[in-house]
Amino acid sequence: MQKTEMVKTESLELENTANPSPSNDPWFNAPDNMASIEGGIEESPNGDVKTYTINEIRELLDIRMPKN
Repeated sequence: MQKTEMVKTESLELENTANPSPSNDPWFNAPDNMASIEGGIEESPNGDVKTYTINEIRELLDIRMPKN
């Protein structure tokens, strides 16, 4: 079993960003993309959204899965 060591630091640097992505994905920096997400969040409680299964998404995107 490997031993884990904790190290105490004297400072912690945090950056406050509007980008919700843990990896800071630049897709979230585009205002139109964020507006689309925010609009979907607002519509969700009203039932004005559609949930898709993975198979429906594949069909809509015309993705063919290889047969085993």
